[in-house]
Amino acid sequence: VAWQQCQVWKNSISLFSHALQVTKDNYIAHHNLANALFAEGKMKDVIDHFNEAIRLKGDYVDAYYNRGSTYVTFGLYQEALKDFDKALSLKDDYVDAYNNRGSTYMMLGQQSRALEDFNQAIHLNNAYADAYNNRGIILLNQGDMERGCMDAQKACALGNCRVLEMAHAKGLCF
Repeated sequence: VAWQQCQVWKNSISLFSHALQVTKDNYIAHHNLANALFAEGKMKDVIDHFNEAIRLKGDYVDAYYNRGSTYVTFGLYQEALKDFDKALSLKDDYVDAYNNRGSTYMMLGQQSRALEDFNQAIHLNNAYADAYNNRGIILLNQGDMERGCMDAQKACALGNCRVLEMAHAKGLCF
């Protein structure tokens, strides 16, 4: 029996695929299989399983968030924004969704909307390094060196030194 079970538990894809074979309407297994398939680069299947998780549980906030993040990977920013909006409508304190929606707005050149989301993420979690990092990038690019450097230093103190390293390379934030 243990040998047979090891075949099921060989990896996350086999485990959650098996869970879908032996259960009915298992939105969690669809969600987890989508995440495992994402790691393998099987993007069409990823979206299909997130869609199924959402079909089965229309208020499954993490499925919207993760599908949105997958859409960003594909460069499908408008679809990503819809999913981040939905995730935030279901959970208005979802810090990661604010940060990722802000990053998506930043990629679309909508800096003021991005700043709003990074500000909200920081308001909800003042130790969120990625939001400080992202806000710092925008502020530095806008020429607000004082606030941009403050955010870069705060992000670095919290463990994300990407923007500070970029600023140092450009001769900023010393």
